Amino acid sequence: MASPSNGGIIGVTNNTSYGQGVTTTKTATGAVTTGAGTRLVEILVVAGGGGSGAPQGSGGGGAGGFRALSCISVCASTPYTATVGGGGSGSSCGGSPGLGSTGSDSVFLTTTSCGGGGSGRGGDGVAGGPGGSGGGGGGRSGNAGGNGVACQGNNGGTASPSPSPTCSDTGGGGGGASAVGANGSPNGPGGNGGAGSPSTITGSDVTYAGGGGGGSQIGSGGTAGPGGGGVGNSANGCANTGGGAGGVSTSPASGRNGGSGIVVVKELDKANGVWSIQSQFQAAAEGRWPK
Repeated sequence: MASPSNGGIIGVTNNTSYGQGVTTTKTATGAVTTGAGTRLVEILVVAGGGGSGAPQGSGGGGAGGFRALSCISVCASTPYTATVGGGGSGSSCGGSPGLGSTGSDSVFLTTTSCGGGGSGRGGDGVAGGPGGSGGGGGGRSGNAGGNGVACQGNNGGTASPSPSPTCSDTGGGGGGASAVGANGSPNGPGGNGGAGSPSTITGSDVTYAGGGGGGSQIGSGGTAGPGGGGVGNSANGCANTGGGAGGVSTSPASGRNGGSGIVVVKELDKANGVWSIQSQFQAAAEGRWPK
């Protein structure tokens, strides 16, 4: 049955999204303004990674929360604020409570990724903090890692058990977006950081949100979680990845800093649904119909 109002085809008249695949990467808080024809976007939102505790044998910082979503509705020609979280700072040597700082959240539209949990210090031992991914527990007495947030990250690893004359303080690895942090071992090595998650939203295959490796008082540091985590004994998390900080080895040593986060917005070309001939002709004439 024909209908003159929609060009002869019965059905819902939809507006196509003609975003031309434009991709905007934000490494600091600022506006993302959509194009004149954009109505759908794909987004990547990664929070700042957690800092590590101090002194010796601290855990690795937890990675910042990782969220990747597609087909999010937006309005055309509209500025939206992208909030990019900074990495958490490491604690000072021997400072109370000896827990690295939590990373800051990253936000776009209604999507929030939580900052990574700070790790616990060694010595007297402190548990890892919660976050997008949890920080690793501080060496000695089997201190637990912090909890990660569901659908954003994973838990941090547990520190080495109670020391004996042959044991050292050894921290657990920080949790990553796709894997938990590994547990620390007596005398080292520190627990490995949990692996991050890959994304191709920028056109390249990049891994984000890896956990930091745990530190060890006399052994080697844990390996960094792929995705910007810091190596144990002890490196900062990588900037703009949400990587957790590496734990520290010996005292005196201050904790390391987590890596800052990132927000990426890709404006989609998409024409799903039922379309009238009239609306297709109009969109094509205006250069808004996906090829």
